[in-house]
Amino acid sequence: MSRDNAKGALFLEILLTTLLLVVGFATYQVAKPIPDNAFEPLGAGFAPRAISYCIIGLAALNLAVRVFELPRTMGRIGAMPSSRLIDTVAVLALTSLYVWIVAGKALPFTLSTALFVTAAMAILFRNLRRLPVYAIVGLGLGYAIQLASSTVFYVDI
Repeated sequence: MSRDNAKGALFLEILLTTLLLVVGFATYQVAKPIPDNAFEPLGAGFAPRAISYCIIGLAALNLAVRVFELPRTMGRIGAMPSSRLIDTVAVLALTSLYVWIVAGKALPFTLSTALFVTAAMAILFRNLRRLPVYAIVGLGLGYAIQLASSTVFYVDI
């Protein structure tokens, strides 16, 4: 990839992340007037506001990382895609598969969450010797989410 292409791709990513930041603020502004329910701990306005906080936080973090990466990218010519980018694409595909499995109820929630967390941690940490630890974390997380959703939120997943 030439220097101009790398610079253009980075500027495009910064531009799209800025757009995502604006979308996060717009989502918050739309969700702000939604009243909280007096009878439930998490009212109707909680979820959209929490999602807007996540969008704003992740976009700001990505924007900060990309702005600090800008000087280093300017000097690289012919750089190959980073292995972390490949990991990110793999985890995105894995997340899509996980959402599809959970939505279709193809596997029990705890098992599908355990498999997803185990695979994602193996990809991101690149340490297959700790696979049993990842599986225990995944099982614990799947069980905890299912327990919290059924006892606190009264949602059967």
